Amino acid sequence: MMARVALEGLVLCAYRQAEDVPDLRRQCLDLFDQLLEVSGYGADKAVEALSR
Repeated sequence: MMARVALEGLVLCAYRQAEDVPDLRRQCLDLFDQLLEVSGYGADKAVEALSR
């Protein structure tokens, strides 16, 4: 579970930093969707963090 949380954090960080790189942002969102499919636990917190 700790690895999943760390991976979600990395994906969110990459998404935020890729503000001017639409393809990378799309890839981050795709990866984040896959993470949510695999383990939906805590999805609400991760989505909330994404919107900040």
